[in-house]
Amino acid sequence: MAGLLCGGVLWGGANAAPVTFDIVGGGYIVGTGYGCADDTSLLCVDFSYLLGDPASFVLSSGGSTTRSFGSVQLNEADGPGSSTMIDSGELDNLGVTAFLNFVNPFSGQAQSVVVAGAVSGPLTDSGVDYTITFAPVTMAFGNGGSFTVDFQSLSFAPNSVTLPQTVTITLTDEPADTRASDATVPEPATLALLGLGIAGIGFTRRRKNN
Repeated sequence: MAGLLCGGVLWGGANAAPVTFDIVGGGYIVGTGYGCADDTSLLCVDFSYLLGDPASFVLSSGGSTTRSFGSVQLNEADGPGSSTMIDSGELDNLGVTAFLNFVNPFSGQAQSVVVAGAVSGPLTDSGVDYTITFAPVTMAFGNGGSFTVDFQSLSFAPNSVTLPQTVTITLTDEPADTRASDATVPEPATLALLGLGIAGIGFTRRRKNN
């Protein structure tokens, strides 16, 4: 903490207090266009949620942590003897929501919604065939506090490959009620005036005694 050293006392701004985060759950909510029963109308993508330990952690202002959130696998196939491809009927209702449930520093759910994109055509080429792009979301808590939840975006070119997904949590602003206030500590100028006043009282008493 930056400050002014005066008479052995450090004067300066308020101390920042760390904030405790507790995550109690999470997962994916996916659209009706996902599944593997009918390859001509459903896109075969598997979503697995598994939050990395620990689910409880502490952040200071500007600090962040990145944790394992789960995995996603594109596993599209048209059946035995057919070329692996994404059919034109498998491009609809591909919305995805990733979410985390918190009990601290606020009680609620942070979620990021995205419409995933799939490209019709064979999966044997080098082009990107399926993407899910999440936008960061900012959650408010306390008195002026906020944090950002950023789910990793994924892009699939090969088929039958599982990609890990992470989530990054950043404490962007601390709430005012977690900051150590110095409102009751006198400023150096106030202390100097107080010292002069005490010295003046002592000088007056000495004159009376004389």
